Amino acid sequence: MWLHKFPTCSSFVEAQMKKLFIAMAFLCVGMLLVSCRAGDTKSTATTADAAPAVLPDAVAVDAGHYTVLFENDAVRLLRIKYPAGAKSVMHNHPAGCGVNLNDQKFKFTLQSGQDQSTDGHAGDITCFDAQNHLPQNRCG
Repeated sequence: MWLHKFPTCSSFVEAQMKKLFIAMAFLCVGMLLVSCRAGDTKSTATTADAAPAVLPDAVAVDAGHYTVLFENDAVRLLRIKYPAGAKSVMHNHPAGCGVNLNDQKFKFTLQSGQDQSTDGHAGDITCFDAQNHLPQNRCG
């Protein structure tokens, strides 16, 4: 029996596959957002349903945690990174979707002062309405 050992590059391939998976996930989320926005042609809000004042954009007030990776008229792709225990400032996000790249535990303080805790897992996709909040990473 003749054996020939070839060097393996499984970690390189795994890293490339992970990048491809993440890119495809963001592309799918972007397409979902475009289709949702295209179908939303009328507003059903009334003055009784009026939302609280819109706060500054997350990227404008917390560039240390938010980075714009891509943006056009239909889609905005953000990279959001919070070290363990990190806290932001009160800010706004338009309606959108997100993909968790790793497991996470967050506390969101809403503009009303109410706190909401969330736990997410790598690969989870979440969609949300426009919101004002102050996030804090509860990990670590």
